[in-house]
Amino acid sequence: MSEARPKALRWTLLVGLAVVLVFAGIAGFLYRRTEARVVSDYERQQLALVRQTAGAVELRWEDIRHRLDRTLLQENRGRRIRDVGEFEATFQVSPEGRLKVLRGSLPPAVAALVTRQKSEPGSYLSEPLFAEDGSVKLIALEPLFDGARPAGAAGGVFALPELLGPPLRGIEGMPISIVILNESGSVLANTHHPEMIGRRIPAEGSCLPCHRAFTTEQRMLRGEEGAGKIQVTRNPVGVVAFTPVHLANRRWSLAFSTRHGLIAQTTRSGFMNLFVLLTVFLSLTLAATVFIFRLNQKRRLAELKAQAAERRLKFEQQLQHAEQLAAVGKMASHIAHEINTPLASIGLNVAYLRTEVERYAGAKIAEIQEVSEAVTREIDRLKKVIQDYLRFARMQKPAPERRSLGQISENFLDFIAKEAEQRRVKIHSQITAEPTYASLDENLVRQALLNIVRNSFEAMPDGGEIRFELRAFEKELELRISDNGPGITAEHLPRIFDPFFTTKREGTGLGLAHTRKIVREHGGDVRCEARPGSGTTFIITLPRILGEKVFLPAQPEMEPAGISSRAAGPHFGQGGRGGPS
Repeated sequence: MSEARPKALRWTLLVGLAVVLVFAGIAGFLYRRTEARVVSDYERQQLALVRQTAGAVELRWEDIRHRLDRTLLQENRGRRIRDVGEFEATFQVSPEGRLKVLRGSLPPAVAALVTRQKSEPGSYLSEPLFAEDGSVKLIALEPLFDGARPAGAAGGVFALPELLGPPLRGIEGMPISIVILNESGSVLANTHHPEMIGRRIPAEGSCLPCHRAFTTEQRMLRGEEGAGKIQVTRNPVGVVAFTPVHLANRRWSLAFSTRHGLIAQTTRSGFMNLFVLLTVFLSLTLAATVFIFRLNQKRRLAELKAQAAERRLKFEQQLQHAEQLAAVGKMASHIAHEINTPLASIGLNVAYLRTEVERYAGAKIAEIQEVSEAVTREIDRLKKVIQDYLRFARMQKPAPERRSLGQISENFLDFIAKEAEQRRVKIHSQITAEPTYASLDENLVRQALLNIVRNSFEAMPDGGEIRFELRAFEKELELRISDNGPGITAEHLPRIFDPFFTTKREGTGLGLAHTRKIVREHGGDVRCEARPGSGTTFIITLPRILGEKVFLPAQPEMEPAGISSRAAGPHFGQGGRGGPS
């Protein structure tokens, strides 16, 4: 007892550690999923915000264009107004292309912009002008019209904050870094890394070692909209949402970036608190769990012993059943031999008596003919029953050869075509074009198919439809034989393969039992799927041969005849029978 306690303690500690580790793994997995969902939701919200801000920037640009037109009007009239302070310098371009400075000093880039506007009239925004102090200036050029006639252009020089300031006031105080790129890759604004202003993406020199990749920046340069992640040096990963901004002849890209850790901070804190609480709870309940487990272990061992005894009893019953069938077969063979001879003698004597009576009477007597024919019919019926018993008891072992199940099926369909036509039964076949080779005894396989089809014929006395469908899988062949007869009741379905079970007045109950015996002798199996009024389908599966390779299925445990729960395939109106023969 003293040695058992330390051992139990060690097991308790090991189980507790395993539970904690498993829980930690599950908690980590759930945390990552939740964090990913939170980040995804944040990306959508940030993308909506950056779209809204981009729209505000475009509206601000339109406002600057209208103000530029108004500024020119006021300058020409010699009046100064207070609301045009966004322009550091203004100028006018005559229809002939002459430049007139209205206010302030103009940068050299104005001349190139005026030349382009003269050749291609329209609204223009210049490339950014980067100053040594880190400021960025822009030149706007807006065409003027006198009615419908061009009247030159008006221009102005303004600082970038004049364009961005009002739209960005709405996000002041948010933990967001703002980045703006123009279509050539120049950084116009970067609130987190102002030293990047004026550089190009991808940047030269010291910028290349800082970035792991420029995937997000390249998407921005292509004018795409979306969200992504970015990391610079050892800084935390940032979640970026970006969208294009269209300003006259320019296409900028506006991006908002937020640290990944800030987004997931609340989720991480909640999960850590939950993990601590649950770890304490697991620690408190671990001892009780192990104690209950030890109590249940004894009960489980008793249940396992009972189940093993039950399986052993079931196997012995199945073995006894098989021995009984063998004994019945031998007895049937003996009885058939003893009955066949008297039956033959009775048949001959009945025929002889009828002949003698008719000769003595000098004419045929209807009553004598009716009785003799009835006796002959009963003798023939008994002979058929005896033949069925002998066939089941003396079924020879298969002599399998490499045969095509598809070809055997087609030959069999040709064989029964005439009888099917007489019974007003239409037969449809769908046989795969793939090779369908298997190790088969053709005569026995045809007998198995005939037993099933004869059942279908008898189940549809007024005619119907039978469908043959052969499919090839990797390791097996599957043959479905379906009819649209009355089906089989749930009460009878589990017993249809039992020897001597029949619902027909003149049936022997050996047809389907014989079929299953043939199929299992070939290493396959047969099952039935049916419902009353919905038809019946028999499914035969056989091991397939591919080249020289034979796929032999694992030998199933002996079980009473019944129906597999495997689902049926496509139905056309699945066949059935009034009952097994």
